[in-house]
Amino acid sequence: MIIRKLSGILLVFALPALLITGYGYHSYGKLSTRMDQRLTAYGFENAVTQDMTYRDGYLVYTGIALDPDKFSTISDIQIPATLQDIILQKQPKEAVINAAKLSGEFSKETGLDISGWTQTLPPQPEIDRITLKSGQLDLLTSAGALRFDAKGELTRQEDGITALRAAITAEQHQLQAKTNWSGKIHPDGRWAYEIDIQDGTANLNNIQGSRMSGWLALDKTNGPVPAVNGQIDAGKLTIGQVNLMNLRLTLSGPMTEYKLIGAGHIGGFEEMSFTIDAAARTDGLYIDASIETAQLDDLIDFLAALQAEEITAKALTSLLLTEGNLERLRADIKKRSFDRLELQIYGPAYDLAGKVIVKNFKDGDIQNNVISLDPGAIGNDG
Repeated sequence: MIIRKLSGILLVFALPALLITGYGYHSYGKLSTRMDQRLTAYGFENAVTQDMTYRDGYLVYTGIALDPDKFSTISDIQIPATLQDIILQKQPKEAVINAAKLSGEFSKETGLDISGWTQTLPPQPEIDRITLKSGQLDLLTSAGALRFDAKGELTRQEDGITALRAAITAEQHQLQAKTNWSGKIHPDGRWAYEIDIQDGTANLNNIQGSRMSGWLALDKTNGPVPAVNGQIDAGKLTIGQVNLMNLRLTLSGPMTEYKLIGAGHIGGFEEMSFTIDAAARTDGLYIDASIETAQLDDLIDFLAALQAEEITAKALTSLLLTEGNLERLRADIKKRSFDRLELQIYGPAYDLAGKVIVKNFKDGDIQNNVISLDPGAIGNDG
């Protein structure tokens, strides 16, 4: 849903130009009542344009407030036009937007809320090209105030499809990234976007990331549910006290039933690697993760770190990672000869289970012993 809203915001930046070009030619003075109705239909129920002038071959609309408090504004919209175009009320072919500023909030509870916008997604542009010279979106979030800068272009093609090109960047302590968007919007509402991500860093409440890059492809051309595919790389991703190094995540499938596959190393521990395979289903998220190491102390210390951090301890309550249980696990493993240890965590996210596979390489064979994280299943070695 948030991806759909963000893609809608790209059109919202261009929305006032669509509205004004559609009706502004019919009123050289103040905007007509019909224009106000059109603005309301597009979600800006209280939008007001302060002035409209003609200079140097352009109709120029200035001082556009998109809400009563002027939290969301546009400096000016310029439409190339000759006097003959105005007299004959010709359909404009181009509009240029300067200094569009949107303000709003985002939270898990309420989602995305832009000041002055009722979240009505705009339809196809009625002119050939809309250029956003500069746009700015300020959002209040649980991670603090975030600012996104945007510029881009919507171009209507001969086949009726609107092509999108845009660059959206963020440059603040909490979030830094450069993204390039390309996409197509069909007249019947279908759409597809590709997003290239570069130079990403994040410093959020419980998650920090650096050297992040990758791509995402979002496609809603073959059904009511968008499909997502992509790959994200991060040199380092920190969740609580756990550092995931050289991480690669791949994502695929419908947004309601996607699959996420990840692999990398765990920082601070010698030669500790991990893989994760997560699948979203109608009844929730299912996880199958594996962590391998040759060091018993590293494995116990890693599990203790998971338990010590609130964000991971809540998610892993069912694994019973108490101090006493971890010492029981250490003692059980010490009784066996081993070359490698594999921790497996699996099941629905709300009720995960776990076990340690003790691997011993002998005479070309692998001998496995299984120790459950559940102390009630101690006798289930095999």
